[in-house]
Amino acid sequence: MTKTEPQKHLRKEFSSHLKTEGFKISAAHNYLERRIKKLMGAERYKAYLETSDNHRANVVGVDALYQTVRSQEEAHLLFSYQAEVILESGVWLATKLAELDPAPKRIADLGCATGTMTRWLAKVFATAHIVGFDRE
Repeated sequence: MTKTEPQKHLRKEFSSHLKTEGFKISAAHNYLERRIKKLMGAERYKAYLETSDNHRANVVGVDALYQTVRSQEEAHLLFSYQAEVILESGVWLATKLAELDPAPKRIADLGCATGTMTRWLAKVFATAHIVGFDRE
């Protein structure tokens, strides 16, 4: 599928937003691991890896992330592993919302995590009322 000019523009805009928020787009796995370990400290990073790999009963995956991440910077570095997916899904969502007629007046971002995409959607759809919801 070929990207249209509006999609290219949205991709460039969202990519810039993600970088501003602290995401490392297309960063090498080793670089991210070193940065996260330095930021979290070796002990907390080890605990994060253990819980995210199902080593602790009843606390796995995203649940582990919420228990070990203490700052937006840490979350954005950890989510940088999926930055390309976040980027493409954000562009897809903004493209679909832009195609609506009339334009959306209200947008809810469910499971918004740190609110990065919510803040970007608020820029793109400046006249809409946008709310992000997350369990934290």
